[in-house]
Amino acid sequence: MKRFLSILMAFAIMCSMMSTVAFAANTDIDIYVDNERVRNVNAYIDNNDDVWVEDFDDIRKIFPDETEDMIWIDDGDILLEDVATDFGYSMSIKNSRCYLYSDGRDTGGGGDNRDYDDVDIYKNGTLIRGVEAYVEDGDTYLERYADLALVFPSETTSLNPSRVSEPILLEDWADDFGYSYSRSRDTVTLTKSGYSYSNITIYRNNYIVSGVSAYSYSESGDVYVSYGLNNVFPGSNLWSTNLALSQLASSLGYSYVRYENNIFLNNDGQKPIIVTVDGEMVPFTDQIPIVVNPGRTMIPIADVGSMLGMNVSWDGANQMVTLTGHGKTIRMWIGSSYYTVNGVGKYADVKVMALNGRTLVPIAFITEALGLNCWYDSGAGTYGVVHIFK
Repeated sequence: MKRFLSILMAFAIMCSMMSTVAFAANTDIDIYVDNERVRNVNAYIDNNDDVWVEDFDDIRKIFPDETEDMIWIDDGDILLEDVATDFGYSMSIKNSRCYLYSDGRDTGGGGDNRDYDDVDIYKNGTLIRGVEAYVEDGDTYLERYADLALVFPSETTSLNPSRVSEPILLEDWADDFGYSYSRSRDTVTLTKSGYSYSNITIYRNNYIVSGVSAYSYSESGDVYVSYGLNNVFPGSNLWSTNLALSQLASSLGYSYVRYENNIFLNNDGQKPIIVTVDGEMVPFTDQIPIVVNPGRTMIPIADVGSMLGMNVSWDGANQMVTLTGHGKTIRMWIGSSYYTVNGVGKYADVKVMALNGRTLVPIAFITEALGLNCWYDSGAGTYGVVHIFK
């Protein structure tokens, strides 16, 4: 009797949805049941926004429990909404996706049941751009696998997309990848255990790169660029990648040096020079030290002077920079090797120079004039460190 009733029900549904719509002339659409994508379903949406499936095999995939004992008579295209209604499902269409809910929730015409339709996701303090995410019933979902790859580029490198159900519950994947998850209204924060919150600063050919965000999980681990790759490597047309910055640098002919949370990239033959004062690295604003003939290290005086507790002033009319502090007044002129200490004239063996809007002076005569100890460490051969001790 049960089997007979199933046949009658199938026949009634079939009669209510017979159609002559041509399958190939319409647009494919993905089907989701209770936010889980149903795979390998041949479904399409026509010009009237009606959703059809190709045959009863597709209906079985979408409604496996409801169709367990059902026999289908016709093999033509089937109007999905009629079947969903008969089985007590609500249905909505949004962004080329068809959503079916077994609890019959009011879908509000496709997505209005969501708590937030646009969600910002921050990972380790950096906004992940281009991600389509939403909050529904208190849970955060990513629309598709491509969004998961944007949020977790390195973690998804070897992941098989076909094994990821869409839409994607973000909190579960964050937990799998070792991130803590928190949400405040339409903002999600993901934090990796052991992540260094210090910003990664990138220098290219001795000058800081602006418009870039990078992160790392440790002080010596790989560095990844969240956005701004084309600023790091101008003309490369790179916008996003799963590769570590060191790999990219090598492939593009740059040397790569990491010192604490600073990355130095060079393809000009120079090696980076790090300056420390009493063991603390000098945070250069933009230009970093360079070496000029005959092997003299030139430093941006404004940044180093500040670390030494000196007041630095600039006289543009006379192209003169003055350092005052610790009982000393030192004056230097752009393009000249002559300088004065408390009014007494002296000469260095290289000239003060201007580069990228910064005044660079030989570090040796500054430390000598201030009576400071200074020594040079060649590091690992790929960079040098100038240590200054007050």
